[in-house]
Amino acid sequence: MTRNFPVTRPIFDGEEVIFNPLYFVKADVRMYGNPYLYYFYARELVRRYQPDRVSIRLDVQLNGYTNVVRLLDIPDFAKLNPSYSSFKHNDWILLPETNSPPEYRWP
Repeated sequence: MTRNFPVTRPIFDGEEVIFNPLYFVKADVRMYGNPYLYYFYARELVRRYQPDRVSIRLDVQLNGYTNVVRLLDIPDFAKLNPSYSSFKHNDWILLPETNSPPEYRWP
């Protein structure tokens, strides 16, 4: 059975912290909702620890709007093994649907 739960404190492997949510909470405002921040962390987590599975879900409120948009929903990061391109759209980054509020749609 798979359970989803928020990570509210560091996750340890023995004495070593392998995930710390403060890394994201204290991120620079310009980086906070940037999918690359989460991509990089997941890539390093998979590379260093080879966990059974790393799932990533990123929901953001753009520019302080009340509606939430899901930008990432990757149930198994290692299996997908996404690559990142800063010059074109990455298929694993979700775009807001056409029925979402105009302020959430990419031009």
